[in-house]
Amino acid sequence: MNTVTHPPSISSNAPVKSIFSSKTFWGIAFTTVAAVAPIVGNSVDAGKITGSDISQMVVILCGTGATLVGRIEAGNVYTPDLMPGPNKTDM
Repeated sequence: MNTVTHPPSISSNAPVKSIFSSKTFWGIAFTTVAAVAPIVGNSVDAGKITGSDISQMVVILCGTGATLVGRIEAGNVYTPDLMPGPNKTDM
């Protein structure tokens, strides 16, 4: 059984775009804000942030990071030069 994984092949005909022009990226960003906002709002109303609040936000941000990595590895998007991921010149 071959367990070697290969990066996704990008067709030369496939359009390449910035991660910031990806609808998936913006969906991830808006979903993250929508998930974190109530936690922050409750913390502000209570006048303190609890360990539970912090752990909920960490879980949300870890899920966001994993989803972004998956989107970048799916191909056809590049990231700005100083960010992790393929640069435009790599495409």
